[in-house]
Amino acid sequence: MNKKILVLCNHNIVLYNFKKELIKALKEEGFDIYISMPFDNSLNYFENELKCKCFETQVDRRGLNPLKDLKLFRKYNHLIKIIKPDLIFAMTIKPTIYGGICSRIHRINFITNITGIGTTFQNNSLLKKVIISLYKKALHNCKACFFENEENKKIFLEYGIVNEKQAITVKGAGVNLNEFRIQPQVKKDCLVFSFVGRVMKEKGIDEFLYCVEKLKAKKDIEFRVYGFCEDDYLKQLKKLEKNENFKYYGFVKDMKKVYKESDVIVLPSYHEGMSNVLLEAAACGDVIITTNIYGCKEAVDNGKTGFLIRKKNKEELLECIKLISKMNYNDIKEMGVAAREKMVIEFDREKINQIYLKTINDKF
Repeated sequence: MNKKILVLCNHNIVLYNFKKELIKALKEEGFDIYISMPFDNSLNYFENELKCKCFETQVDRRGLNPLKDLKLFRKYNHLIKIIKPDLIFAMTIKPTIYGGICSRIHRINFITNITGIGTTFQNNSLLKKVIISLYKKALHNCKACFFENEENKKIFLEYGIVNEKQAITVKGAGVNLNEFRIQPQVKKDCLVFSFVGRVMKEKGIDEFLYCVEKLKAKKDIEFRVYGFCEDDYLKQLKKLEKNENFKYYGFVKDMKKVYKESDVIVLPSYHEGMSNVLLEAAACGDVIITTNIYGCKEAVDNGKTGFLIRKKNKEELLECIKLISKMNYNDIKEMGVAAREKMVIEFDREKINQIYLKTINDKF
């Protein structure tokens, strides 16, 4: 009889975009895969193509409603009772916490992927103490805890949430090099600088929009913003769209088209687990401008494949954009080729998935 793995995830897009290759590899290894997640179009891939058994589970990703969280805990508890998995594999915060606690109650092997920790650990609030306490309960008997950067791993070790034997660092989800590759460029009259990410303060949108405002008269530069927009920024974006060199596109599914039409991807983020946008963009040959923080800096060889700036430093970002705009176009494209080469050497998703597979096979 095949061993059963129950996968817990808070968003179908996360699982499809960044873990579908791993799920497929686990199926090929002979595991029966059960998936708990919110449903959307990706369900067809997991159920029909990979023959996984999927269970619809609503996860309030950002909310702190205890009744909704209790409902999620009960859902996981119910699934464990009917599936009787040999291993639970959780991703993101709430599936990790409530899935981990359920695994202890039922004495089931548990592993998790910490994709990022946000701002929770940056202050001394009551919420921070509660989250640390829940993490400790959830991960006490965790067989393996995968981190996407060294800083997140260090924080969990310092707070005693996990120990050295449990903690494993991988280079994010990696990037599918067959899916994201350098494409023939569309001829343009200007350089395109694109911000890709949720339009919110923590992603560095204020710094980017400051540069848009300062350079609005330049005809050889075009600024674009892609991503869901927080309400606080809608009015500002609409105002900036009056400029000829700025455009807000909202959420876009076809990211390969975004990278193809861009020359430089700008993400001045304040914190990341490991930025998948930067990995994908680099694999497509775009130059990167990002902050010198864990989760971003790993994707860039400063001055060779892109540029690193200090966090919350709008003037440094402005000077960096000006520098690139004055470069020879062929030199910019050479940086993009170097960015692609870095992804091939360091961030190949197939190689990263082998670390997961080896860990799962060694421990189970």
